[in-house]
Amino acid sequence: MRIDLPHELEVIVERLRATGQFASDAEIFRAALVDLERRAIAWADKHAALKQAIDQGLEGPAEPWDMDDIRREVAERLAGRAAAE
Repeated sequence: MRIDLPHELEVIVERLRATGQFASDAEIFRAALVDLERRAIAWADKHAALKQAIDQGLEGPAEPWDMDDIRREVAERLAGRAAAE
């Protein structure tokens, strides 16, 4: 397989190879692709969990909001942050 890279990416590959961590360009691409796949799987897992949470929320009964409770909770959180600083 032959890969043509823009100059900016060639510089990154050269810099990585120069660290001595990778013996060849192939090792760099392998590590990058393994990392890309890991991130894609993690993103898909998060996306599925979020979709499930949304679906659960849409199925459940809606509860009215109490603005006084919301204001009180916000004030408590802000007071907690100010105390932590």
